[in-house]
Amino acid sequence: MMLVFRRFLLYLGIIVLAGSISGLAALNGPDLKTTTSAPTTTSAASTTAAPTTTSTTAAPTTTSAASTTAAPTTTSAASTTAAPTTEATTAAPTTEATTAAPTTEATTAAPTTAAPTTSTAPPTPSPNESLNTYKVAEGNTSCLMMTMEAHLQYNNDQNQSAVINVTDSYSVDSAGSNCSYLIITSGANSLTFAFKQSADNKTYTLDQVAVTFDQVHAKKGGLDIGQVAVKASYVCNSGAKVDFDGGNVLVMRKIHFQAFTMDGDKYSTGQVCADDNTKNITIPLVVGCALGGLLVVVFLAYCFGRRRVRLSYEAM
Repeated sequence: MMLVFRRFLLYLGIIVLAGSISGLAALNGPDLKTTTSAPTTTSAASTTAAPTTTSTTAAPTTTSAASTTAAPTTTSAASTTAAPTTEATTAAPTTEATTAAPTTEATTAAPTTAAPTTSTAPPTPSPNESLNTYKVAEGNTSCLMMTMEAHLQYNNDQNQSAVINVTDSYSVDSAGSNCSYLIITSGANSLTFAFKQSADNKTYTLDQVAVTFDQVHAKKGGLDIGQVAVKASYVCNSGAKVDFDGGNVLVMRKIHFQAFTMDGDKYSTGQVCADDNTKNITIPLVVGCALGGLLVVVFLAYCFGRRRVRLSYEAM
């Protein structure tokens, strides 16, 4: 059935094409005749018109012999010459001049100059910054332990940014430290970390940090870093920053601490900080989105395949 329908369409197209060609030929034929006839009539008129005007002067001869000279039937010849097809088929050319007024649009964009931005990159810590663990024991049992990488960013006498790293040369000041108070020193430099328990003694936080370096002496309290249950530890690889007055900043990374009580010399169950939880969610979220997109693609391919199969059966 489809084959017969296709042949019918082919024949119909051939017939329409032949008709259109013959119509175009009919339209072009009269145009050719009019273009050739125009020059012949104008040439005849121009050559014969001039002598016939002189023959009209023969009219006075008819006054001398009106009856005998009936020959003025030659005037009929003049009438025949009235063919002055000077009805000049040559139509006067009409010229229409249309001059559009030029429109000029000038758009001048005002130049924009961006103000230069100057940014001062923060100093980078030197390679000898190291991950260190500090322990405070009460008797033979550890009661406070802290692990971290740290450095201090400060402004020196020339008002330039500088960095002091907490290296493996720092050690615990056993005389000034206890289960809630950690002091680490290296020569004249020292850092102090004070932990504070809640009113019900169920949780604790890192509440205060103090630094003493060559040109920097700063302290800041009320930090509340890590709200941790007693007998649990706090883990935050993202770290924390302590902003002191004067633009000085203590940067800590890979923080892990436990205070007041410990089981042996190992950290108890760690409570992870919010920043680390956000990073841990990123990978599962990306994988889930990818699987969801793959499922949508498979579903669309299935629907498209079923539609093609149905159309092929209907065609048969």
